[in-house]
Amino acid sequence: YVRIPINFYTIYYEATKYNYTSEHLMQNLDKAIELALAQDLYVMIDFHGWFYIGEEQDDYDEFLYCWTQVANRYKDVSEKVVFELLNEPWYTDGKAQTYLSDSRLNTMQAEAVKIIRNTGSKNADRLIILCTADGNKAWKLGNLVLPDDDNIAVAIHEYAPYNFTHQNFGWAGLSGKTT
Repeated sequence: YVRIPINFYTIYYEATKYNYTSEHLMQNLDKAIELALAQDLYVMIDFHGWFYIGEEQDDYDEFLYCWTQVANRYKDVSEKVVFELLNEPWYTDGKAQTYLSDSRLNTMQAEAVKIIRNTGSKNADRLIILCTADGNKAWKLGNLVLPDDDNIAVAIHEYAPYNFTHQNFGWAGLSGKTT
């Protein structure tokens, strides 16, 4: 499969906020999906890189707005296209990185699943991938509330050993370290 990480917050919300056109960005995604499907690949549309999603109502509304737009746009494309609702959601208060609470994440994802399913067509049965809190960590699975839906998967990210998986990433504080 092909995983296409894309920041829908920037494309849909900030586009209207800052008055620029985002349709060309979505057309690029359309083309990427088309090319992958032509190679008989599954395509994961991954809502990636939204670093400002937090506990505020505006964040919740913007998240649902983005998935409403995506669901309506792709409701008739191949069932080989799957939706990953969020990738490692976190936010910063200007001082530190903070993860969404389990309850907020559960509520947001459950509502997004309903929105996607209600658009009908192939979205009625499309595979939807959820995440756990704290960066998609396995230890948070016990706090994840799965919707009553037969076509849900959960993405888990494990980066152990951290010094190996993040070597030479300056932002991880491991620049030049390999052990």
